[in-house]
Amino acid sequence: MNSPEVNDRLLRLLYLLMRRTERGTLTWLKGANERYETSADTTSYAVATHDGDGQPPFTLAGYNSRGEEVLFVKTDDVNVDSSTEERIANLFRFVRDRVDNKDLLAFLDQALDDVDDEKPPF
Repeated sequence: MNSPEVNDRLLRLLYLLMRRTERGTLTWLKGANERYETSADTTSYAVATHDGDGQPPFTLAGYNSRGEEVLFVKTDDVNVDSSTEERIANLFRFVRDRVDNKDLLAFLDQALDDVDDEKPPF
């Protein structure tokens, strides 16, 4: 991103998307080809791999309340700084792992509750 104002806001947005995802206040859904989507109040977002293979380059798209794409960042763009590139990659990987492991984690939690009458020390 060329403009410092745009870059600062984008970094803040990436930070907040990650934080809300960690807290579970954003729910991501898996789409086709390694694309994950979520919605906030009036905006929505998608993180994906450009080639749909789980590998870089990664993309972040943002949509306004009318569903129009107003933000698109691809990590291998020459105008994207390394901090932005790293945060998009981290967000993608975190979201993918959270979504792909959601059912397994829920099962393991239930299995532990079902078979263990003691609470583990951890």
